[in-house]
Amino acid sequence: AAPGGQRLRQALMERCQHHVPFVRFVENEQARARAALERSKWRSGKGAPSSEDLGKIQAMDALAKQEMELVQAEAEWLGDPSGEPGMGDRIWQHAFEIEAQLRLRRQEQEKQQRVATEKTLKSYASRDAKPWPKQLPGAKQRAEYETQKAQALRNLPQAAQHAMLQGRPALRVVGPEITSKLRAALVHRAVQCVPLIQRLQAEAAAVKIAADRGQVDDDDLANFRAVDDAVKKEVDAVKAEADWLADDSRKMADSIWAHAFKVHAEKRQAVLAKLQQQQQQQQKQDSS
Repeated sequence: AAPGGQRLRQALMERCQHHVPFVRFVENEQARARAALERSKWRSGKGAPSSEDLGKIQAMDALAKQEMELVQAEAEWLGDPSGEPGMGDRIWQHAFEIEAQLRLRRQEQEKQQRVATEKTLKSYASRDAKPWPKQLPGAKQRAEYETQKAQALRNLPQAAQHAMLQGRPALRVVGPEITSKLRAALVHRAVQCVPLIQRLQAEAAAVKIAADRGQVDDDDLANFRAVDDAVKKEVDAVKAEADWLADDSRKMADSIWAHAFKVHAEKRQAVLAKLQQQQQQQQKQDSS
């Protein structure tokens, strides 16, 4: 196995996953061409793919196969962490399995979105829709983050001031300890907006449809538009702060909101588990 192989394997798998849609596209084009050729046999050649179209498909197929062979060779060189041979044969199988799982997940999400949209439309039609907040949640957490940042930047030594003016990351300006605290405060800030972001994702399309039908109160529609705009600005602002706080890997900048959603889900799950435990205890007391 190659030294530092795990990171290289991950990068190679990402390369595979980026290539899978192209492979699928080529396979679909080949199937369409074969079907068109078969139909043309019963239509005196009418509707058959042109030689130019077939040539394009063949060229794309050659590119797809070339990339697959290159990846297989890299996978064989990297080897399996367990030492098991055949990594080159397995990597594409694994990549296609991941793509199939993601496709099923997207289909399920689309189904859930359709259900949520229909439910929201019904609530607006019956005039009992949940009103939209007048302002963005998390004002306290945003203020706390800005206060911590301002305190950290106050009275910086000359070298740190110079680094700040050069646009250096937080690690170079305020050091690892303060950077870690600011990261935690930024995540806490982001978590506050997660429920509203989830609601916007689920209901925004339905609100616009209901508004076109004249089923949304003017004040509520104004609140919806205001918080929708505020959320977009907050998402960008948090990403910008995460970019400053990120280390050389830039992972925090790329994943700050995914992490915030995860933290929110974990907190929600903990609350539900506690409520369930309390209910079970109450049931035991009632039955005794």
